[in-house]
Amino acid sequence: MFILRYINFGIRAIIVLVLFISCKKEKPLNPVTQDIPVVFTWANQPLLFQKSGYSLFSDCCSGYEVRVSRLQLFISNPIVDSSLSTVNKYIYIDLALEDYQFITVKKMPNEPIKFLNFIAGLAPEANQTDYLGNNFMYQNMFWPDPMGGGYHHLKFEGRITGQEESWGFAFHTGKIGFETPIKLEGQGNAIQIDAKRWFDGFSPEDSLWNTMYHDDLMLFLSKNTKNVFSWKP
Repeated sequence: MFILRYINFGIRAIIVLVLFISCKKEKPLNPVTQDIPVVFTWANQPLLFQKSGYSLFSDCCSGYEVRVSRLQLFISNPIVDSSLSTVNKYIYIDLALEDYQFITVKKMPNEPIKFLNFIAGLAPEANQTDYLGNNFMYQNMFWPDPMGGGYHHLKFEGRITGQEESWGFAFHTGKIGFETPIKLEGQGNAIQIDAKRWFDGFSPEDSLWNTMYHDDLMLFLSKNTKNVFSWKP
């Protein structure tokens, strides 16, 4: 009888211990928001907006200098590590405005980001006239209705100067089909935009430096966009 009573006591003790341990289990962690800065560079040099209206003098296209006066774009549908939703689906980025130089994502706390997917440009479901509302920044990115409407993916403008000549450039892309999917793997502290990579394949002999009316040039820029984005350590 004593042994049986001892065994029953032991069983009850084990049950209590199991219940205690189960109650002490930590609650599942909820995702947290994190701002990821967007930094602008020109061949790994900082690209900064100056009040003079031009942000950089630098080598471009076989010894020519480029002066950047405008760099605006959309980033759409950023997804962290496949499974977590984003805070804002359509994000306006502007070289001239510090308040528009980051994206906000959801991620698990205390865990590094393994990869980041997004669309460089405006996602097709949102690329319709007035879809984004009356925000002035969005209205500034309208794509002309006679050309299909919607919004610009990219506005990149400035001036190119040689020893004896100078001309403006306007790298504009828009319309559905000219957005570019981007996947950044590994870890970093910021998204880097290397603006010089948009010039890959262009030369001073090119006669068309306004891409807005030329689908072939917009497609060329869209392909270059794949090399524009990277993680900055």
